[in-house]
Amino acid sequence: MILLILTAPTVDITAVDLKVEYLRNPLAVDIPQPRLQWTLRATDPTKHDLSQKAYQILVATDRQSLDTNIGNLWDSKKVVSDRTTHIKYAGTPLKSGQRAYWKVNVWDQNDHVQLGTREPVNYWDKGVDINDWTAQWVGAPKGTQQKALQNLSDIDSKIVGDSQLSPGWSDYNKTFQYQAYDVTQLLQTKNAISVLLGTGWFSSYVGIFHRYKQYGPDQNLLFELHIQYENNKTEIVKSDNTWK
Repeated sequence: MILLILTAPTVDITAVDLKVEYLRNPLAVDIPQPRLQWTLRATDPTKHDLSQKAYQILVATDRQSLDTNIGNLWDSKKVVSDRTTHIKYAGTPLKSGQRAYWKVNVWDQNDHVQLGTREPVNYWDKGVDINDWTAQWVGAPKGTQQKALQNLSDIDSKIVGDSQLSPGWSDYNKTFQYQAYDVTQLLQTKNAISVLLGTGWFSSYVGIFHRYKQYGPDQNLLFELHIQYENNKTEIVKSDNTWK
């Protein structure tokens, strides 16, 4: 009697810390072809002289497709290369707000493949294209905001989180930056939206001349809350002239 035991070859590397435009799972990527990257980790830290011989990027509309190694948005196929950074997405263009899930299969120096794992989940969300915004700009009556901001230092002391300086500076004559946040964990049975607008880079003291109201005296808000229910129904709560 002959007993044959077949074992899979040991793979020396795996892809970890997947990022899109230098970010982990970003929520609003406006770039049509974002740059993808990952870090290589040795499966056995005692081994040396390890390298990546090839990679395959799979991007899909859902996690189930990735689990079966199907990239229905993009399958780069096996690319013989040791590159791990600045690899541009070259798949189907994403729609506004669409989420793309992705993983990376890598081949080590011995041409043994390590398939990307299900956990952690890796994705990015396409930002909202300028023509797809349906919200309206809202703000306090003109000329009233500066008085309301007189107690701003007291308000600032109660702010939590790491976004006090968001959005970053831009030339407001050309560009308005927007921020995206996942608020799923904040939802309750009844919910309300409240926003406090500071002077920020728009109308505070900016530049070497220490000029106040650099771009204008009054701040305004453009806001959309995108909701996807468990039955895949979607809804958008947005700022408009009914807001107070």
